[in-house]
Amino acid sequence: GKGLYTRDDVEYLHAQMLRHFMLNRIPVTEIYYCPHHPSVSRCICRKPDSLLLEKAIARFRISAKASFFIGDAGRDMEAASRVGVKGIRVEPNSNLAEILPLIP
Repeated sequence: GKGLYTRDDVEYLHAQMLRHFMLNRIPVTEIYYCPHHPSVSRCICRKPDSLLLEKAIARFRISAKASFFIGDAGRDMEAASRVGVKGIRVEPNSNLAEILPLIP
């Protein structure tokens, strides 16, 4: 949204992430992202709005009640709440392995 990166830059980053995950046998079905910046436009796909979560839930028939949303900001927890997903707040750059006991 700020013009710092092109769509090609973002797609290249996603390709590199997917390659890394694939090499480590971590399947990724889809990547959702918002190309807008709040200083440029107001959209409903940016957190705390929940359009991207709603799209994933609908597309993949995800049970919101059986799902978790891990985030490091209040807007992450608000987006999770809007779609009925349990939010788990972590500290920025924390070790995600520490929250595994919170997920049944």
